[in-house]
Amino acid sequence: MNFRHGYILDGTSYTELSVSADFRVKTVGRGINDAGLVVGWTLDNNIGVTRGFVYSGGAYQQFVTDPSAANASTTYLEAVNNHGLASGEWLDAFGDPHAFLYDILSHAFTELTPPGGGSYDAFGLNDRGQVVLTSASGINYLYDPAGVPEPATWTMMIGGFVCVGGFIRRRGRLRPV
Repeated sequence: MNFRHGYILDGTSYTELSVSADFRVKTVGRGINDAGLVVGWTLDNNIGVTRGFVYSGGAYQQFVTDPSAANASTTYLEAVNNHGLASGEWLDAFGDPHAFLYDILSHAFTELTPPGGGSYDAFGLNDRGQVVLTSASGINYLYDPAGVPEPATWTMMIGGFVCVGGFIRRRGRLRPV
């Protein structure tokens, strides 16, 4: 039978991450941050449910199911950064993955949908909140939360262009003769 246990290696010491001693329950650690916060997923073959988990201080702190996955029974957590942000995906009824970010402190989910939509896994995550999204067909995206300016930034930029345009226009009218 295919079964997995997750482990944390600290120097030469291993800590087992098994959710259960039952061989039908798989536990897979996928990411760890500098504080030792671990994320991953566990599959309980007894009930056919896969949930993400957050492990810290020797105990499971949270089991995670994306609320968008109401009809699905699979949520994975794949990576965690030093700000308590995790990336992952949930599978829909057709088995297609949908990428998300999960804030471990607020329990908030942010769905990540690349241009043109499609099905994507969210694997890599850094401390800037950038996420690597990968499709089964090999198309990759880098999600960057700072990549699209906020409305206030757009307002300042447009105001700046108007001021510069007005200055250039006025300057053109004030030529010495």
